[in-house]
Amino acid sequence: MPIYIAPIIVFTLGWRVIARLILIAKREHITSIADFIAARYGKSQGLAVVVTLIAVAGSYPISHCSFAASPWGLKS
Repeated sequence: MPIYIAPIIVFTLGWRVIARLILIAKREHITSIADFIAARYGKSQGLAVVVTLIAVAGSYPISHCSFAASPWGLKS
């Protein structure tokens, strides 16, 4: 149940922030979080690459645990 609290709070109380993020994304033609962060710092392609690498590295343990826990997953 606690996993639902944050989305409920964001969509009920933070809708203005979400609307502003959507407007910025449309105006700047942003399609990913890496593009969004890079756009906020002068359209830096190097920064976008760093953000992408951090996101991939951060999601690796989660995906590895998911694969290891499934019966068709990796044999550890």
